[in-house]
Amino acid sequence: MARKAKNKTASRKVVSQQPRKSQSRPVWALLLLALALMTFVAIWDFELAQSRQHTTEPGSNLVGVLGAEGAFWGFYFFGVAAWLVPLYLLWIGVRFLLRQQPRKRLFSSVASVISVLCASGLAAMLEITGTIQSQGGIFSHQLSEGAGGLIGEFLAPVFLEPIIGPFGSFLVLLVGLVIGSIVVFTDNLGRFLDWLQIRYRSFLTNWAESKEARQQRKAEAAEAKRQAKEEAARAKAEAKAEKAAAKTSRSSKVADLEEDEPDDEFDDEQDSGGRRHSLLRGAPTPLTKTPARARKTKPAPAIDEAAEEVAPPKPKLDPNTIKIVSGEKT
Repeated sequence: MARKAKNKTASRKVVSQQPRKSQSRPVWALLLLALALMTFVAIWDFELAQSRQHTTEPGSNLVGVLGAEGAFWGFYFFGVAAWLVPLYLLWIGVRFLLRQQPRKRLFSSVASVISVLCASGLAAMLEITGTIQSQGGIFSHQLSEGAGGLIGEFLAPVFLEPIIGPFGSFLVLLVGLVIGSIVVFTDNLGRFLDWLQIRYRSFLTNWAESKEARQQRKAEAAEAKRQAKEEAARAKAEAKAEKAAAKTSRSSKVADLEEDEPDDEFDDEQDSGGRRHSLLRGAPTPLTKTPARARKTKPAPAIDEAAEEVAPPKPKLDPNTIKIVSGEKT
């Protein structure tokens, strides 16, 4: 019995329209981040006295001999542009941590090197003009070959200035530094410019809104101040009116008391004897008689009105009844 042939179906591959991206590299990212941190600490703590190239008894650096020697050669070749190395290493480490387009990390690395070279050339030109000082400045304890380092002094005064002059050299180095930084820190220049435009517009909008808000707050503050002044003036007027009313009521009470006691002052000016005090200074005070004690009077006996009414009247004296006895009248 013949076997039936199986129907073979061809598998179709789905082609994605999205651009292919490189995978994340977390190990490389952590190594670059650690290297960036060590480089920054070594440069920040570096002094010329820590390098064996400058003295026979070098000092200690926070990153050890490797940090001291690496910082010395970085300042020797790139000058003050060596401070940009930790920053670019940090951002390249971030790019390795994220998914990126093919060869984007390579372009970023090359752009970072070009940016450091352009920065060293600019530092050398600024040292010539006197803007940056390698001796007596803030970097005097770190620089050994000028502000631009060995590469900067060769790139700007020796290589570019004889060809395009000082202004052209400065402009080319500045543009190279800006473009390299944009390539390092952004994925797309147009997108970066759009982002800058959006941020600028939002800044203008927020500034206009804040200006209106400031004007409104200023008007509210002025209105509150005016109302406070009116309240203070009203309270002052009320207090003044209350004070005047209290004074008027007090004066009316004093006038009423003076009408009720008109002779109080006259009585006060007289002494207990009814005499006025003398207005002359040193005048003798007149003697006053002490009032005699009041005699004690016995109370009159109460007359019984009823007895007076009942008692009969006395008879009249008859002269014929009078007898003379021993020369006496009885």
